[in-house]
Amino acid sequence: KGGASIYGTHPSYWYFTEGIPTLLMTALPLVFQGIAASNRAQQILLLPMISSVLVHSALPHKEFRFLLPLVPLALCYAGKGLDTLRAGTHAAPSSSSPSSSSSSS
Repeated sequence: KGGASIYGTHPSYWYFTEGIPTLLMTALPLVFQGIAASNRAQQILLLPMISSVLVHSALPHKEFRFLLPLVPLALCYAGKGLDTLRAGTHAAPSSSSPSSSSSSS
């Protein structure tokens, strides 16, 4: 042993059980929603995300900072997920909106 291992090691699944959930926290469900709602062309961002996590998982020394470049990519999917949830809850315009604006004038 040597190199970065002297600073501590974690099992290969650490990024999946600790790293990613800690970095994304409450955005994680939105990331999954965004991935599910994305078309094939939009899912191209998954390739660098997954490959980066797999490569870093093979190394014994793991840190949160190694995942930081993936956060903007993951938040793109979180935005897509939030948009699909927003579109689903506000699909039909409420009938009270036009009348409330005209009554206040």
